Amino acid sequence: MLVSHRADTQETDVENLSTIWHPTRDFLAVSNYKSNDGGDVGFFTKQGGKSFFKSKKKASARPAVIAWHNPEIEEICGMHWNSESGTLLVADLKSRLSIYRIDTKEFSKSKFLHKATIRDEIPQALAVKAVKLKPSSANFATRKLAKQEAFNEGDEMLLSALAETKRRTNLTSADEKIYVKDNTETFPVYFIGCSKGGIYSFDEEGNFTKAFQCDNGVLQILNIPESDLLVVSTDSMLFYQLTVENRRATEVNRVKLTGKKNHFNLLLIENSTVAMCYGEREIRIWDLKGGDNALFRLNSEKGYDNKDDIVCLSYSAKKNMISAGTSQGKIARWKRRRDLKNQGLDQQWKLQNSVETDCHIVSLNWSSTTAALVVNSINSVTIFRDEGIHVVFDQTYAAIQKSSTVISLIRLIHPLEAQDISLPFGVKGFRLSGKFITVWDEENVHIYEIKDSNDAPISITSSANFTCSAKDATVFGAMVIVLESNKLDIRTFQGTIRQTLGFREIEGLPILMDFNGKYMAVATTNGYLSVYDLSGKDIKQQFHSSQFSKTVPEFDKFLMIRVNSAGNRISFTATQKNDEIFERLSIWDGETDSVGYFSFQYGITDQQQYEAEAEQAKPGERPKTAAIRKIEREQNRFRLAEHYPGNHVWDKVDPRLLICEAIHNTGDQSQNLLISMYVTTEHGVQMHDLQIKSDKAEQLLHLSVPYMYFFKNMESEEEDDPGVEKSIARLLLRKTLREFVGLDENDSQAIGAMLDFSFYLCMGQMDNAFKSIKYIKNESVWDHMARMCVKTRRMDVARVCLGNMQNSRAARNVRLSIERGDSADIQAARLAIELGMIEEAKTIFYSIGRYDMINKILQTEYKWDEAFKIAEKFDRINLRNTYYNYAKYLEANGALEPALENYEMSGTQKIEVPRALFMNPKVLEIYVKRRRDPDLQKWWALYLESIGDIATAKNFYHISGEYLSVVRLLCMDNQLNEAAAIVDETGNKAAAFHLARQFELQGNIEEAVNYFSKAHAYGSAIKLAKEHDMIDKLANLALQAGGSDLVEAAKFYEERDGHTDKAVMLYHKAGMIGRALDLAFRTEQHSALDLIVQELNEKSDPRILERAAQFFAANQQDRKAIQLLAYAGKYSEAINLCRERNVVVNEELAELLTPPKGDKAMTQSRNQMLEEVAKCCLHQGNYHFAAKKFTQAGNKIEPLRY
Repeated sequence: MLVSHRADTQETDVENLSTIWHPTRDFLAVSNYKSNDGGDVGFFTKQGGKSFFKSKKKASARPAVIAWHNPEIEEICGMHWNSESGTLLVADLKSRLSIYRIDTKEFSKSKFLHKATIRDEIPQALAVKAVKLKPSSANFATRKLAKQEAFNEGDEMLLSALAETKRRTNLTSADEKIYVKDNTETFPVYFIGCSKGGIYSFDEEGNFTKAFQCDNGVLQILNIPESDLLVVSTDSMLFYQLTVENRRATEVNRVKLTGKKNHFNLLLIENSTVAMCYGEREIRIWDLKGGDNALFRLNSEKGYDNKDDIVCLSYSAKKNMISAGTSQGKIARWKRRRDLKNQGLDQQWKLQNSVETDCHIVSLNWSSTTAALVVNSINSVTIFRDEGIHVVFDQTYAAIQKSSTVISLIRLIHPLEAQDISLPFGVKGFRLSGKFITVWDEENVHIYEIKDSNDAPISITSSANFTCSAKDATVFGAMVIVLESNKLDIRTFQGTIRQTLGFREIEGLPILMDFNGKYMAVATTNGYLSVYDLSGKDIKQQFHSSQFSKTVPEFDKFLMIRVNSAGNRISFTATQKNDEIFERLSIWDGETDSVGYFSFQYGITDQQQYEAEAEQAKPGERPKTAAIRKIEREQNRFRLAEHYPGNHVWDKVDPRLLICEAIHNTGDQSQNLLISMYVTTEHGVQMHDLQIKSDKAEQLLHLSVPYMYFFKNMESEEEDDPGVEKSIARLLLRKTLREFVGLDENDSQAIGAMLDFSFYLCMGQMDNAFKSIKYIKNESVWDHMARMCVKTRRMDVARVCLGNMQNSRAARNVRLSIERGDSADIQAARLAIELGMIEEAKTIFYSIGRYDMINKILQTEYKWDEAFKIAEKFDRINLRNTYYNYAKYLEANGALEPALENYEMSGTQKIEVPRALFMNPKVLEIYVKRRRDPDLQKWWALYLESIGDIATAKNFYHISGEYLSVVRLLCMDNQLNEAAAIVDETGNKAAAFHLARQFELQGNIEEAVNYFSKAHAYGSAIKLAKEHDMIDKLANLALQAGGSDLVEAAKFYEERDGHTDKAVMLYHKAGMIGRALDLAFRTEQHSALDLIVQELNEKSDPRILERAAQFFAANQQDRKAIQLLAYAGKYSEAINLCRERNVVVNEELAELLTPPKGDKAMTQSRNQMLEEVAKCCLHQGNYHFAAKKFTQAGNKIEPLRY
């Protein structure tokens, strides 16, 4: 809400000429002029009122332009600061330009730098831009040479000075290095727009040149930061975009606008966004970087009429708002919605309600440091400050300040009613108390009685007023309680002081008051709290005042205090000396004089923290108790480390229930939360619930079960949720506590029972909880209690509630979930679904990471976009299933084409698409041809074959690679040659087998065997070869087949005379070495034996090895025989054979005849064998090997004898 504060120039008939805010402090300069008296400049704060300083008046001076400096140049028509380099450009009416370097620390050291003169034109617009200058510039070359010399001479001090100069002028970062090889450097260049359209550049080195020529006189020049763009407006309503390079400008774009040139105004909003007005009922916003632009028109629904033309603009980056002055004295405002920044410009800015100023607006200007707006109307200057809307509540009424003189009075009970009350003075504050509203301004207190009847609208009548400088005040009975600057007085309606509440010096001065029923809480400057009972003749203090500044580290002051309806507890928040809000919500219990709290940072209460610390202090590692596990669960749920306590309220009737806002550190209202708790002397602070605040709700204002009241978010366009929310007088939002949704607000018994049930359930006292609802017969009450069980996770209570609700299906599903052993969260989510609490169910599933369930819920709500987002990011295992379900949904709704696309995404198109298109064969054929999917083509071929279209079916079989079906159809037409060609071409085994069977049926055994072989059906080929005595082919077929077919073929050849060589070979290939050797021995096939023996080794069957050795020994192949005997482990026989046949023992044979090392029992036998080998070698005269074997046998004496 914008509240006006008039800047008093202290004189009449004064013409205020211009205004300008100080760029870093809350100072406003106002230039004015009075005929026959002269002009001066007055200085004001944002509070308005009288100026705190005035310049000397000059009778002959009429201020034209003002800026925050102290120039000594006459006839000034323009000035422009370059804050980065500390220079000032000054232009006068004689077209002279001067640049000064200003020493901000010592003004006397400021110096003149350069000057230039423009011919035949008068400067009208100034701007400064950082420009990259090319190496051809003499000044650039000079600077580069200076750097080069610094490097060459090693003068580090000079180099450091150059770098520091560049850093100080903000042309580079402090840690940037200076490189000699740079060929460009950035310098500030001033651009001056003149009356005949010329634009000139003038830099701090004195370089002056004409940069560009416009069609007409220049009105404004705007620098677009972080780009090479300048934006220019001219007298002829032309809008130029210019690019700057090396002090010269080039036109990029030119737009002709229509409107009134006197009100043609450009305004830079952000780095690349410009707003403009031109005397019409609209403004245009243009994103120069993105190219998007949009028109924003005034709307009669927001309080603007057809004569409201926009004459001036101002932008507040702090509030993210464009403000415009209209010709009818109104302030129009467009506020940007940051949550829509990714959408088009036309969606980002929203028009606000008009603000009446009752003056002719010439210009307006937002402060860059605070939310203050100055409005110049020539004859007056008014400062509007953005202040929080003041609102107060009582049981029956609420009062909201709508402007400095208007209060809206609202009846909260049925029938709802709101009336605006205009007052003849500026309101500083007000309070409601019963049928009275107390209002005060700077000097007086006014008491009004509220008149309310069914026959007439709400009104007020004056009951009393008296002079008093009040900070806070209210009426109780016949008393008027007034908080002044240093005391708290009890007055009569006439203003007479009846009683003054005294405070000890140690307590400090009273600064805050709060009222609830007959109780008043007071806070003092030194951190003391007191509670007073107002019901008696004299005000009495309930408890001894207590100091709480020690409970807050670095305590500065109380921020907010609230007293409950019983007057025995005060909740408070405080700020610390660093101006930060302390992270705890504290509650003082006057009966026990103790302080409990809830810590936002840790998510626990004082009692929980004490219990947790006590548990940690116990020695040894002990299992966690149920109480500690509960504390940890609540800590995980309620920890709000990124939030701090905001407004908090007690229920107006129940002294136990307290609700507090949790404000996010970033100020993002969408992340603000509400926490509720019960506070009693017996149980301390017990956390009850945590919920997200509605997007439509701003600040929490009041609590009166079953309702909470909020400021309504005026930017929200959502409709009220029936039965849960209700907008009141456009400014308030009444929201039903979710435990009480659906209850009759007039059924006090049901509301009280539900409140007690909620309390006892929070305490874990189930017996008391059920007693509190024992006599409740209303089904809606049971429904609400079941809903409460979702957040408390009490499934035992939920089953009782569902039974009383006679909801058998829900009771069964909850019971099954319990029997399955689902977690408490899953059970609660299942209950929430059964009760229709879909959002709560989704919240629970989010918290436990069950994104598959969230996906299913979103699908049942037909929120497919959200379902796909969840599936793609968190539930990819069900992504294809999501596409499938979406396709089924689209098909059911007749959207066949997108349904087919989603069937494809789900990977089920091979089954679902033919089914979906089966009744439309032409479309299905087009789809099959377009997709070129082999499975679909095969299905289509089967379909065509089923309807007798054999030729086309054959074609689709061929395209799909289903060659078996192609061959099958060709064989049906007895086209075996064509079938054989396809088999030869494709090598398809199934097709080859089918063709072989056809050849077999026709008696073409040769071809049948051939194609059985191609099909790798070697058993069938061998069977035919045997039956038709195809001896030559049988061996090759058996070798290709392997396994048992080798043995069968070998037996076949063994029985045939003259073919035993093939039988030996096949037995050998089949791994039947013994059978192959036996057959080879019997038929004396030495060459075959040699091949078989090559594969024998020490791992072969000893019996086979021994028999082969006998065969070779009998055939004078002694060395092979000895080798095989050694492989068989017959070392003694091998040595004897070696000795008898005098086989020369070489190194290889000696090693073969050496038994391997075994256990100790075999050592003696091994040594004997080694000595036998040694003797054999000795007998042959091979003394070297003999000595080696004697040594291996452990006989070291024997070698010495030889």
